[in-house]
Amino acid sequence: MTTPSDTTPSTPNPDAIRATWRWLAHAQHGVSEVRVIRPGGGGLLGLGFFDDEESFVAACVAANAGGNVYVGIQPRPRRLLELAPNALRPLRTGAGSKDIEVVTATVVDLDPVRPKDTASTEDELSLTLQVAEAAAAWCEAQGLVRPRLMMSGNGAQLWFALPPQSLEGDSHERVQAGLKAFEAEFRARFASERVRVDSIHDVARIIKVVGTVAQKGAGTAERPHRAARALAGFERVEDPQLLERLLNAPMQPPVENLARPAQVALPLAPSASAPLGTVKARRTETGEYDWAHPVEMCGPVQSLWQEGAEDRSVAIFNMVRFFTHKGLGLDEITELVLEYDRRGLGKLKGRDGAGYIRKAYEKVVATAREDGAVAPPCHSLQGLGFCRVNREPDVRCELYDVVFDIDAAVERLATVPAQDVEYRLKPILEAIAHRPPSAQEKYLGLLEVRTGLPAQKLRLSMARAVRTSAARESAEGAEGTDSKGGKGSSGDDTIDGEVFEDAYCYYTVTQRGEAKAISSFTFTPKAVVEAEEGEVFLGDIRTDKGTSMEGARLPRRAFNSRKELLHHLPSVHTQWTGSDNNVQGLLRAVARRAVPRLPGTSVLGDFKQGAHHVWVAPGCTIGKEGILSPSPVAYLPNGASLESRVRYEATDDDSFHDVARTVFEYLPRINTPQVVLPMLGWFFATPMKPRFLEKVGSFPILFSYGTQGSGKSSTCTEVFWPLAGVPASDAYSVTETEFALVKLLSSTRSVPVVLDEYKPHDMPPPRLHLVHRYMRRLYRGETEERGRPDLTVSTYRLQAPLCVCGETRPTEAALVERILPVSPEKATVQQPAYRAAFREVTSVRLALFAPRYIQFCLRRDFDKDYRLARRVADSFVKGRQAPPRVTDNVTAMLLGIHLFEEFARECGYPLPADLGAREAVDAVLKDVLEEEEGVRNALDVFVQKLSTMAIQGELKHRVHYAFVEGRLCVHLESAYDAYRMYCKRTDYRGEMVDTKALRRLIHENHRAGGYVVAPSERVCFAGKSLRRCALVIDVAKVPFISADDFSHVEEASRGWRGHGYGFAAEGAS
Repeated sequence: MTTPSDTTPSTPNPDAIRATWRWLAHAQHGVSEVRVIRPGGGGLLGLGFFDDEESFVAACVAANAGGNVYVGIQPRPRRLLELAPNALRPLRTGAGSKDIEVVTATVVDLDPVRPKDTASTEDELSLTLQVAEAAAAWCEAQGLVRPRLMMSGNGAQLWFALPPQSLEGDSHERVQAGLKAFEAEFRARFASERVRVDSIHDVARIIKVVGTVAQKGAGTAERPHRAARALAGFERVEDPQLLERLLNAPMQPPVENLARPAQVALPLAPSASAPLGTVKARRTETGEYDWAHPVEMCGPVQSLWQEGAEDRSVAIFNMVRFFTHKGLGLDEITELVLEYDRRGLGKLKGRDGAGYIRKAYEKVVATAREDGAVAPPCHSLQGLGFCRVNREPDVRCELYDVVFDIDAAVERLATVPAQDVEYRLKPILEAIAHRPPSAQEKYLGLLEVRTGLPAQKLRLSMARAVRTSAARESAEGAEGTDSKGGKGSSGDDTIDGEVFEDAYCYYTVTQRGEAKAISSFTFTPKAVVEAEEGEVFLGDIRTDKGTSMEGARLPRRAFNSRKELLHHLPSVHTQWTGSDNNVQGLLRAVARRAVPRLPGTSVLGDFKQGAHHVWVAPGCTIGKEGILSPSPVAYLPNGASLESRVRYEATDDDSFHDVARTVFEYLPRINTPQVVLPMLGWFFATPMKPRFLEKVGSFPILFSYGTQGSGKSSTCTEVFWPLAGVPASDAYSVTETEFALVKLLSSTRSVPVVLDEYKPHDMPPPRLHLVHRYMRRLYRGETEERGRPDLTVSTYRLQAPLCVCGETRPTEAALVERILPVSPEKATVQQPAYRAAFREVTSVRLALFAPRYIQFCLRRDFDKDYRLARRVADSFVKGRQAPPRVTDNVTAMLLGIHLFEEFARECGYPLPADLGAREAVDAVLKDVLEEEEGVRNALDVFVQKLSTMAIQGELKHRVHYAFVEGRLCVHLESAYDAYRMYCKRTDYRGEMVDTKALRRLIHENHRAGGYVVAPSERVCFAGKSLRRCALVIDVAKVPFISADDFSHVEEASRGWRGHGYGFAAEGAS
């Protein structure tokens, strides 16, 4: 396809400039300062203060022609407005740090290291953006709101929105110090020899106005001038946690070892830990802590140390307990836990971290046994899901068996005075409660024999002990000083419906203290997926039959009730007999597990969210580098059958090139260019549909129609569908039920769907209208909503690329403008050359082609490809009466052809210089526009039908119409009634509008200079005594009718006045 070169320069973007103004949100707190700096650092060109959005945008656009445009991060006092009100003036200086009264944001600026006064190269800019993405992800992991990522033209910026903070008094110094420390932390973490973090922490600093062009040095092909743009939108989300962090710079006063408080807990087993403060943490040869393994750790503790937990308070408390158990002193515990928090948790940022750890240490030491030993956090780790002891029967831990030696503790009760037995039973019963129900019965029996207490009383005591323990662990893990109803004000497991997990079931403890099984399975979550329908737990199910089911899916609504849970359980071997409250207890037990969170989707194809831009399908995720394993995005089955047909297979280079060679050589030769190129262009553009839809707002529907044996369906299902990753599949039918159609059309963003059997004459009118309605809505990616039994609404986004095959195509103007028609012929496909090419293409495994092509599309610069296709489409359509939608459809087709050519070039298979794109576009336009007449609307159909009715004698001369001097005069009301009766009698299935809509079309045609001479004119139908208001049409301007179609008598010698056929005289009544 021949294309003009791309010479479009970078220009300012007023919309982005306007969005910058709105994100900064200065209007409520002051004014915005704009500075224009001469390229090359030659000083100020202009400076102004703005409180008007439109003036701000206009000034930035105009000033960008001569310099770089900057805006203050913080609002300036309103008193400065009078210096340059909403205009740029040649002032020498702007606002200084002492002028700033309010802080509303902060920015971190990252720039590539490069020669002075030069723009960055693409590689330098790409590296800086990657570092910025990593920095944004780190901020999010710290518990901060993810900053907005901006490309500043040569580097990257991270924009953080803050709640407005006054700088009165000492707040100015504290905020300034906090901004400096925050920037310094970024510099320490992310600066390198190739990327630097610029110093812009001062409250008076300025940043590039996003939407303006950065002009550094001479713009060259290698180092071009670029317009700054937003890479993550302009949503402003203020972050109070960051403001608190800035206001409270970390303080670490000296920590002294505290005396161990009095011991109140009772012994369970011989001590397994060293005396407090007698053990030192491991250090490296340089004297630094061995942060990876500061002490000997079991697997669960090592996981907690490396990964943290969702409940950061519990994570910190457990590490304090474990280090205390190991015998470390408070000084080393403080240093280790502060570093633990700094490396990922972020709980103690901006707080008195040492004081927090000291309070946790005091609580831990208070639970020490009589010999001074502290128990490890085993039960808490089991509850968090890190440790599987007491959860799975085949998992054992020597440390746990030593520390919680129940048999030995029961034997010791023989030496305990009778008045102390019940008190010393508490820790023993707590340990028993964490064992499986089968083991509980054994230990309760031993206690019954040793103590003489009835079993019922022991069970009740055990139930109270486990609840008390859970409440204590939650309170200890939360902030100890929280006395205002915060996190430490209630226990974590003291909820109605609490459930406990055994090896193969969940159980509850009755009021009598008995364990009661309420399920035949356990669910082990592996990840929490954030999908369109909300959070979904992915995990494995183990049943009491010993079977396992991997990849089970439990969405959030599965825990709404017992009925919903039973509906979502995957097998007859998974039973649940608990109550609705127990379902909530199950949710609590599952949700407290420490599992990774993944983005997810239930829609096939292109997926773009945050830093992820991949192609998602069942069992396979494709990225720019190829098939990804493990997948960074989870695919959730959507229930549509299309997902079972899609197959993407990894293949070696030789196998791929065998397929690619055949495709590039024979695919353009399976039919004429007028037939194969619209199909090829459309199918090869479908991977780009989400981006095309976002850019243009629509994507065409491919309509392949022809007679039986013309290859309209086989070409789609046997060639192009396998090339898109759907091998050996029959097309769907347009007669699918309505819900099945909605489900299918909402199950994919980019994988095409093929419907067959489009036969309007053989379809009931309601079904035909339904199909047409969905086609119209699919064109723009609209949504369909369905009510659910619980009175909520399910939303379905109709976004599938749709190809329809049938014996004819729609004739409604609203649909004709939305389709890309192609009409293969039977005589053509029977020619030996085309049949041979078709056999060659279908002889290889076409499905091996799709993964590499998808990978290629993910790497493409869509905006550049789109601009090229658009220019070619405009040149091909130029001079024709083509509606904008038709031009958009042609652009989509040409985009696919261009991608096909570029992929062939990348694979090393050059194609002919001209595949016949212009001939293909001409064929599409000829079909859609019908011989240059434009797309026929309801008025055109009405006039054409009147012609047919006049020929058949159903339209009467001097009754429905009069004809004189080349002008057809139609009495609209009577002719429209006859037209409706004719359509009903002939079972016409096309578009038929009412008289109101018809009159609107008549007036539009008249104003556009069409064939309507007068929308309503007094005309003599049978002499001057019979005058009627008539629609007057110039037949010479209507190419699809002629004067001969309308029988009439006209005597030119006497004229219209003699017979009364013509127009009434001017002013006649």
